[in-house]
Amino acid sequence: MKLHRNHIVASIILLMIVACLALVRYLGNPAPLAFCTPAAGVITFFAMLTERRNTQPTSGGDNERLRQAIAAAVVVQYLVLVGIVAYFINGAEKLPPITETMLTSFTTVASVVVAFYFGASAFTDSKGKSKPEEQKQQPRPEMPQA
Repeated sequence: MKLHRNHIVASIILLMIVACLALVRYLGNPAPLAFCTPAAGVITFFAMLTERRNTQPTSGGDNERLRQAIAAAVVVQYLVLVGIVAYFINGAEKLPPITETMLTSFTTVASVVVAFYFGASAFTDSKGKSKPEEQKQQPRPEMPQA
């Protein structure tokens, strides 16, 4: 069975998380987790940005792929961050204030990025659909003859 590229990227991210958690346990220090979260976002960003699509090019082109890469990277990074904080914080009944602030801020950032992605995609889709109709309705300006 041939693995899809996204499965390979997800496997790399999961292996990186497991390795970071093993280092945390071995070292007794949560410092490797500081590497894990941004690395998941960077890996996702470049994987999505370089992905080749077999579909017809859309009106957005490279801009669409860039929006997809940014949105995917932020969402994956957010999911890794929340998963690590929710399941791997040792015995803390209440999260430290810096962790609460970071989660609140990153939730806001992720919400804005996802809203921008869907808003921009809807705008470019509607702009692309209305463009042929506008060309049919508007007469061509006449060129002055010399």
